[in-house]
Amino acid sequence: MDATVLESVRESAQNQPDGVLRGILGRFLFSDDDVFKTVRMLSGGEKSRVALAKFLVQPNNVLLLDEPTNHLDAATRRELLSALGDYDGTIVCASHDPAIVEEIATHVYTVENGEITLTDVRI
Repeated sequence: MDATVLESVRESAQNQPDGVLRGILGRFLFSDDDVFKTVRMLSGGEKSRVALAKFLVQPNNVLLLDEPTNHLDAATRRELLSALGDYDGTIVCASHDPAIVEEIATHVYTVENGEITLTDVRI
């Protein structure tokens, strides 16, 4: 059986109501009947958005992200940054995107010449 977008995200969620899951999917630009599309029929960008939504519904308190905004369209990028800003857990992120630093970072570490330095703290 081919899983729909909603079914795929539901598998990663821990007993969250469909209304909550649909709200999260809406943030990733899946609205109305879009949540009933089969994942295998989605474009690469849409599959990436489903994967990001699945990360955010998992009962984890740490996300490890490597360049999470690469290859995203502008609307998806905005929604991802908003969703990450609302995330209650810890985010460890490697990124060259200044928006990550400006919008979600509380601590910034740089690595130069084999040394790690705390360069910025925001509270």
